[in-house]
Amino acid sequence: MLAFSLAKQFLFSKKQERFISVNAFLAIGSVALSVLVLLVVIAVMTGFGVTLREKIMTMAPHLMIYGTHAAVGDYEAIRTIVKGDPDVIAASPYIQGNAVLQHENKLYGIAIRGIFQPEEYEVIDLPKYLKSGTTRIQSKEIVIGTELAKTLNVKLGDEVTIMAAGGFEDENFPDEITFTIVGIYECGLHDYDIAQTFMTVEDARLLYGFYTEVHGIGITVKNPENVQEVKKRLSQNVREGLTLRTWLETNKVFFSALKSEKNMMFILLSFAILIASLNIVSTLVMLVMEKTKDIGILKAIGFPKRMIMKIFLLQGTLIGILGITIGTACGLVFIRHIDKIEKTVSRFTGYDFFPEDAYYFGHIPTHLTGQDIGIIVVFAFLFSVFAALYPAMKAAGLHAVEALRHE
Repeated sequence: MLAFSLAKQFLFSKKQERFISVNAFLAIGSVALSVLVLLVVIAVMTGFGVTLREKIMTMAPHLMIYGTHAAVGDYEAIRTIVKGDPDVIAASPYIQGNAVLQHENKLYGIAIRGIFQPEEYEVIDLPKYLKSGTTRIQSKEIVIGTELAKTLNVKLGDEVTIMAAGGFEDENFPDEITFTIVGIYECGLHDYDIAQTFMTVEDARLLYGFYTEVHGIGITVKNPENVQEVKKRLSQNVREGLTLRTWLETNKVFFSALKSEKNMMFILLSFAILIASLNIVSTLVMLVMEKTKDIGILKAIGFPKRMIMKIFLLQGTLIGILGITIGTACGLVFIRHIDKIEKTVSRFTGYDFFPEDAYYFGHIPTHLTGQDIGIIVVFAFLFSVFAALYPAMKAAGLHAVEALRHE
């Protein structure tokens, strides 16, 4: 208690050395600001990642079973096996592939997905992202994304032509089919909004030359994070010639890039805490110079080096704790009201910092975990303590006679 009392008295002098007190408050402010910035950036980056994961999980199956080298004809038997798993919520056959869309004498590459309704909407939540029209697709009808609609300059009720894969000798399969646009969706994932289209499985079969086959079965599980366990069980029950692929495997590169970016930003912004700790070093060094006489008196009356060192280590710790507390509190408030702050700044500057048409989000996504807060707090605390080591060792190394003679 004595060491803490002396540390506080030295650091926040009320009568003399006000310059030291000002420096102490600046050091606290720099730690607080660096913690605030790091919290906000990590929260936003994590928010983007979480939001994109949610969109991917609602626009793509958690698990796919498809033919390794050929289409799947016995999909009903496979579906029965799949739905027997206790962790499977829904399973719906599909046809998925690339095609060529023709509109006003121009050709566009698209992806088509032939679906069974309403089973497919338990696997892919297309109605959630519908902007206009309907998802109740009938024969010769199609649902497209907003970006594709903008590119084609089409609206509900317009017609587009999709060319078949070609090369079919059977006259039952046409060379092309004209579809009417009955729905336009926007999920916020550019690759989907610009290319992915939805139609009935019967129309997709005509385009691919299938009679009763499908490409695969899309599956929704109770816990998407444990989809590997479901995959392992199902792989032992289904027949050979089938490939099982999870949503994590399909988007492995994308999620790895997000994680790498988050880690890199954390490392770079940690330098802000390091710079703030240099303020602690300079503040405490000046404090040692200003308090040389007091240190000499303490040593003369019997204070050991360990006690002197403890006093200055406590000062660095105190600066760190105050800065971390203020920075964390302000950071959490900033994150909670980040949309209001962004709109206010945009209104005053006239610059839109978060255009909705560029990011496809109606608000700035944020997500902060207890682990992220803990890591940032621990890093800031350790930097603060280490920053006090040199001034503390310098103070402890002063000799009482020389300190008093100096004064």
